[in-house]
Amino acid sequence: MNKQQLSRLALLACLGSFTTSVWADVSGTVFRDFSLNHTTLNTYGVLDSNELGVAGINIIITGDNGVTETVQSDATGKWISTVGALGSKVRVEFTNIPSYLHESTTATQQNSSVRFVNDGTTNVNLALFNPDEYSQSSNPYLAVPQYINGDPLASNTIGDRTGLYIFPYNATSADDLTQTPTPLTKATAAQIGATWGITLQRSTKTLFTAAVVRRFAGFGPLGIGGLYKVDVSDLSNISTGSLNYVDVKTIGIPVGDNPRDGTACNSLAISSDQPAHDIAAGQQIGSVGIGGISMDNDHNRLWLVNMADRKLYGIQNVNPNITPTASDVLGGYNIELPTGMSCENGILRPWAVKYYQNKVYVGASCDASNTYPGTEELAGYILRFDPNSTSAGFTVEHAFRFNTPRASYGPDLIAFWYGWQNNLISSPLLTSIEFDLDGSLMVGVLDRGTMMSGTNTYNSLDCADTNLSDITGAGDVLRFCKSGNSYINGGTAGCTTVIPDAVKAHDEYYWGDYGPLPNEKIAFNETTQGGLTFLPGSGQLVSNAFDPKGWHQGGIYWFNNQTGGDDNRYIIYTTQTGLSYPPETMGKLAGLGDLEAILDPAPIEVGNRIWNDSNRNGLQDPDELGIESVTVTLTCGSDSVTTTTDNQGNYYFNSSTNASMLTLGKACSINIDPTQIALKDLTLSPSDANGINTNEAKTDTLDSDATLINNLATINFTVGNAGENNHSFDIGFHTLDKIDLKLTKAVSSSSVQPGEIFTYTLTLTNESTTTATNVNVKELLPSRLQYISDDSGGTYNPSTGNWQVGTVLAGSDNAKILTLTVTAPISTVEPPPVP
Repeated sequence: MNKQQLSRLALLACLGSFTTSVWADVSGTVFRDFSLNHTTLNTYGVLDSNELGVAGINIIITGDNGVTETVQSDATGKWISTVGALGSKVRVEFTNIPSYLHESTTATQQNSSVRFVNDGTTNVNLALFNPDEYSQSSNPYLAVPQYINGDPLASNTIGDRTGLYIFPYNATSADDLTQTPTPLTKATAAQIGATWGITLQRSTKTLFTAAVVRRFAGFGPLGIGGLYKVDVSDLSNISTGSLNYVDVKTIGIPVGDNPRDGTACNSLAISSDQPAHDIAAGQQIGSVGIGGISMDNDHNRLWLVNMADRKLYGIQNVNPNITPTASDVLGGYNIELPTGMSCENGILRPWAVKYYQNKVYVGASCDASNTYPGTEELAGYILRFDPNSTSAGFTVEHAFRFNTPRASYGPDLIAFWYGWQNNLISSPLLTSIEFDLDGSLMVGVLDRGTMMSGTNTYNSLDCADTNLSDITGAGDVLRFCKSGNSYINGGTAGCTTVIPDAVKAHDEYYWGDYGPLPNEKIAFNETTQGGLTFLPGSGQLVSNAFDPKGWHQGGIYWFNNQTGGDDNRYIIYTTQTGLSYPPETMGKLAGLGDLEAILDPAPIEVGNRIWNDSNRNGLQDPDELGIESVTVTLTCGSDSVTTTTDNQGNYYFNSSTNASMLTLGKACSINIDPTQIALKDLTLSPSDANGINTNEAKTDTLDSDATLINNLATINFTVGNAGENNHSFDIGFHTLDKIDLKLTKAVSSSSVQPGEIFTYTLTLTNESTTTATNVNVKELLPSRLQYISDDSGGTYNPSTGNWQVGTVLAGSDNAKILTLTVTAPISTVEPPPVP
């Protein structure tokens, strides 16, 4: 063997003496959990195909080898550790979660913001959801107000007509004569009158709907300031009796006066087959009364736009069974453009309102009323308002112009917007706002002229003109695609759809808003009427519109948010036309109000993890394992249920499955009997070791939260709002302390005479590595010895012989020196026997 060969062998031997560290990165995705994927129900806690990532979440990764790092989720929600080897066991903490998002309910027992995994685990995902986006079904019911010609309080023929319809999401009309199924009447015109704004309080299953100034359609019993309540807990029956909630004018919200003064020019028809003038109401569309309304279910507040003083108001402590008072009113807050911005040749006219992700968004349009035609001056604004910072006022979320060409509203006519005038022209009212899953804006625009007009009636604003006429409107539905922190206008690069050649539309995103002749240029386009609702995950935007399947109809369109076309249509009403027919419903005009989905409150889930706190510090360390088969009891008032921890120590209670008593504001407790078999030889760890005792879901996540109450490990808590899941109720147990104490006794003299004094020393030695607490020794003196005194080493009671030692540190001694005297002869002094 030559030297070269020897050198090679030596090198191989040298290399072989080293060990190679092998590790894999821990990674996962933080994502938004949605109820639906089109018509399919998603699984909460599982990443489904249409669910989007959440950026900016901080992830703290700690290995059992002491290595730790913090990373952040990217724009797609993905994150990955980069620090290298983390040992064997890893703790992952998700922090900086936005306030409007909460941990989803968990189908896999693995959706807590604190997780324990093996190094190299690649699917450490966290599902977050917004309770306002929860849907119990892919086919919930929708609600929409309807307008009836005339005074509903003066005539049974008018008042008995439907003022509010409900129908399932999958309702459809196969042709111009069918409704599958037939819409259900939920309220009559006499009960609520003409209303536009509509919103749902999920916790009570109550729809609130607000009076609106709509020419030719009268108010309900509460007049121009009316807010009405409709119980939708039972969808099958029409609401009976009074639906009055409050006249907002009586609680300090000045929405203006009823424009109908009883004169011939300013009155309503008292029979549905009569025409009317109602001129003052037509002139005040959009400038008096209530516009949109929106429920903040998290804080139990109803927001509304007052078009008379152009302010935003809130009503707090909403309860359909209690009439609000002036003390419940928030605001008003002036709805105005930021400093340096103004409306050109006009006034800012607010209408739409939407509560979304802890902010209030208001839709307003500059009316260009001081010029004509005003097309270039017309502008729309989405304004953002923070209820927690009211002094900051309104900021602009997005602004756009109304000066772009639209689709045709007849065979050869292109629809344009004009500034507000007191005549029957198309002027834009920004009446509805929705947000898509990716944050894109979807906006409904109502043609003001269609609220100023009726069917087969005196449409002229000249009281002397008694010619009957039938008018057509042209609203719009717009999309502004989210791009970073801004928006791209629909129909421009980055926010387009493919418009079929047969459809007469111009650079619009939603092109499916044409009339009943599919893909024909001669059909009416721009048929929408400004009302919208959006079921998150459905992939569709729902709008009110005219001519869904036939001429002179009012109904509902479902627009596809990807293609811009229409997926479905449904007829609500058909207006008979011709001068010999009564002007009951509103034909091609604004015949329907805004839309709202009727949804259940999101379930509430609480619980998390029972673990073996092996180092006894009350904190969940990376290598500490969960305890299986522990029985856990949830008690709320007189109701109790139990569950058992899984093989990771996880446990959960959910209001929709095993714990229906979890309701808002309920005082509840989680209890564990520490004597059960699964906890044999274990004792409760100290609580609140990280100094946080709030039991708050996003901050009190690492420590043990239970204290011993009535011999049970107990966590007391109050149930939060719907969907505010709390996966932070962790309880640690550790092994019982093994303590070895040794007691030795010594006297100061081997022989004493009666009357002599000597000392008797007791020494207690802790020979274990664990500190002993609450130690007591019983040392009762013989009758021939009399106690005189003792030193300061704990308390000694000579009558009982009890020495209260207290704490004996590991490896240390505690001594007690007793001074005694002899009362009878003793030849040799020996320590008293150990009792």
